[in-house]
Amino acid sequence: MVFIKNQLVKVEIIIRQFMVILMVIAIFFISACSEKDNIDHFSSKEETLEHFVQNENIKGNIDLITTTNDEILLVIQSSGNTYFVGELVEDKEGYYAKRISANVEMTTIGASWELNTMERMSTLYFLKRT
Repeated sequence: MVFIKNQLVKVEIIIRQFMVILMVIAIFFISACSEKDNIDHFSSKEETLEHFVQNENIKGNIDLITTTNDEILLVIQSSGNTYFVGELVEDKEGYYAKRISANVEMTTIGASWELNTMERMSTLYFLKRT
């Protein structure tokens, strides 16, 4: 009888652990799905870029690159030799811009990024002019 009670307690613990794991996964998915709701949309590309420059505190140049798939990438010199890549996107609600890479300090002759855009994964290579 004691053996059966011990087994039931173990099963109960496993069920509780499983439920905790499921709750953590559910919270993760809910927070990931709500991220798109926090995006500020604008009616024009110019307004979107102005807002993006203010939010990201950009002090350097922005180069717009249109890919062969009509994606608009933003190569941004945030300050000095520090660069990152963003994406300008148009959807049914308007335009928005978002960062799609981490900062890279370009102290050597160039840099490359592995990027996930809205459409696909790409690699971007840059050479620095001296």
